[in-house]
Amino acid sequence: MFYLWHPRRYSDKFIKLFGAERYPDEELTERHWNIAASFQRRVEDVVLEMCQCLYEKTGVDTLCLAGGVAMNSKMNGRILSESHFYKLWVQPSADDAGGSLGACFYYWNQILGKERDFIMDHDYWGPGYSNEEIKQTLDDSIIKYEYLEDIEKEAAQALVDNKVICWFQGRMESGQRALGNRSILGDPRDPKMKEKINKLVKHREWYRPFAPSVMEESQSEFFENSMSSPFMQLVLPVRKDKQAVIPAVTHMDGSGRLQTVQKDVNPRYWKLINEFKKLTGVGLVLNSSFNDNDEPIVCTPKDAIRTFFGTGLHELYIGNYKVRKL
Repeated sequence: MFYLWHPRRYSDKFIKLFGAERYPDEELTERHWNIAASFQRRVEDVVLEMCQCLYEKTGVDTLCLAGGVAMNSKMNGRILSESHFYKLWVQPSADDAGGSLGACFYYWNQILGKERDFIMDHDYWGPGYSNEEIKQTLDDSIIKYEYLEDIEKEAAQALVDNKVICWFQGRMESGQRALGNRSILGDPRDPKMKEKINKLVKHREWYRPFAPSVMEESQSEFFENSMSSPFMQLVLPVRKDKQAVIPAVTHMDGSGRLQTVQKDVNPRYWKLINEFKKLTGVGLVLNSSFNDNDEPIVCTPKDAIRTFFGTGLHELYIGNYKVRKL
């Protein structure tokens, strides 16, 4: 596989047909919205046609997808709701970066003839750091902190107090989504939370939604489909009676790009959400990747400290340590 990069990924013919390109500092107009919506819809329609053809040929009602287009979570939601496939699985590194996984498994299964016994039920394959390593970094940074035995309960209360917090735990996610180990968290009930996070750290476009991380036990309470989405690869409709309850993670079309959190897969993140539920009755939180705009997701404790103090975020929960700004 060879990677070919070019600063412009479209042709002169494309510009002639659709008009001049828009640059980041230029105003969004209805023409831009219409073009983007039309392309998105066309991709969805073509893939749905392919799914129909595949189902007719195979009769199989479960589907696995890979490739960069498989990261289109809105498209995946339509596959689940409108095709004959009742179950959909997309691995967390479905783009080019995941090609290395496929190469390894091809060698293991096809060349060496080993049996297929691996099940990818989580994405936490990146670096992890012990409390001792985290404490050493905190001490080296000459900042104040406190040790908390029940850090999930403290973090849940911070969310209820309308704080935007950093959550750095366990091993880093290996895919493109932050799934509760390198995350920025907020209260999904606050209709101004998206605006607040964008002001404090993200500085993203106003139309880009934030995602809900929901306890597996609470998914059917908030979403119309109970299909598990552990890697945040599905956009599903939020129940109409719940859209006003969780406005910060409900997109303008009434949907949400959810992550389902299982107790046995990520017990610490699940406990945090459960503690939030005990306080609010809502078994989900707003989840965004732990990074500033145009920066990679934090990986090390040093990355986390630098990003925390370089932005307007309120509190950092890293391992069993809580860090605040004085």
